Amino acid sequence: MVDLVSPTPLFATPLWRIKAPSLLLAALPGIAKKVEDDLSNGTINASENRSNFLGAQSQRAYLRESPYLGEQERLMLMQMIKSAIPLGERYGIISWINCSSSQSHNTAHVHPGAEISAVFYIAVPDGSGMIVFRDPRPQSEMSDLQKKFGTSIPSLIPRYPVRPEAGDLLLFPSWLMHQVEPGTDQAALRISMALNISGLAVAQR
Repeated sequence: MVDLVSPTPLFATPLWRIKAPSLLLAALPGIAKKVEDDLSNGTINASENRSNFLGAQSQRAYLRESPYLGEQERLMLMQMIKSAIPLGERYGIISWINCSSSQSHNTAHVHPGAEISAVFYIAVPDGSGMIVFRDPRPQSEMSDLQKKFGTSIPSLIPRYPVRPEAGDLLLFPSWLMHQVEPGTDQAALRISMALNISGLAVAQR
């Protein structure tokens, strides 16, 4: 019997998943209420959507100017971001709200012009669709290596689905292709805040 040697995972892609602190979790229903009010009065509307089909998006704004987060909530979200990535002195974070109903979905897309993108989940009702990250190497979906190795080598999996929970913050390289699947019997709105982050600190050598 020959022992299998573990391979070196070349070209690994980072994905961070960070849980909100309890104070921010407690504030999520109030944030969701602000979003729902703006959806009702037309401030957030379907005409603003881009990759979000059958859903709605708010206009984009710097995170510090977002009308949906109070100062303490913004500071807690910034602490979550800084726990994963180093921000430079002149960083910028653009944010916008996504509202998705049962059949809403986001087609596969990337976020050009940013370095790191993120999704902060404000409301995730039962039946919400998963976010799916796709291997950036297009040849990977043509290969049957995954069938041969199964999940024993994660870097061979061409699609990586994540079922988020309210309060989750997912961060990933902006070039990483991703999509959001339609919900299944989703009774309420899935509400999330998307973020594009630029101006990361230069690593010390």
